[in-house]
Amino acid sequence: MLRKGLAIGMLGSLVILFLIRASSFGGLIEVISVEDKGEVITIIGHNEFKSSMTVTLHWPDWGELSGTYRRGNREVFVIDKIIEEHFFNVYPVAIEIPQPVDLQQLITIPFFMATGQNPLELGPLPDGAQVTSAEMQDGSGTWHPANIYSFFDVFVDLPIEGPHGETYTWDLDRFATTQGNFYLAEVTMSAGVFAAPEPSTLALILLGGLGWSALRRKRLS
Repeated sequence: MLRKGLAIGMLGSLVILFLIRASSFGGLIEVISVEDKGEVITIIGHNEFKSSMTVTLHWPDWGELSGTYRRGNREVFVIDKIIEEHFFNVYPVAIEIPQPVDLQQLITIPFFMATGQNPLELGPLPDGAQVTSAEMQDGSGTWHPANIYSFFDVFVDLPIEGPHGETYTWDLDRFATTQGNFYLAEVTMSAGVFAAPEPSTLALILLGGLGWSALRRKRLS
């Protein structure tokens, strides 16, 4: 009887903990954590990289905005020599923002560049390389500039909490070398503009809504 009561008590505690977490964080942004930018031969001076990250906004927290989208980004770094490297962008595997999701609230998305032979053996940028600017697109295609910070150790210096209540989860098992020449980019925008579907996706949503409305009117008539 005591064991049964203890088990029920523990289950109740777990439920309470789950509810506390669900009430604090629920706006989950799931991200493909590593984006392969390919082999690059640099030029002396400014080098620009254009790419994109893939995010999934989960139901029910994001409502009708739930779905999987791509967000363009680009970075510029300066280097004083010609090198051939395989570059990657690294993102948190998950970003959680306070629930309920407020589309007016600001969110900050961090990411950084790394090099490596493959996505499971990542390391720092080459010595002498300096990231000078970075930016990310929102759902409408508008570019938002990033703040850039140099850092040394991926296990020590990467943020796990953001300035607007965000929490970040990183997959750092991919790093063969965890210390060196790294630069963190942090882009801030409102949750609403970040989550807004791309124009092509929005058009499909609108067409679907019009089709459903037409079908419903036909049935009613």
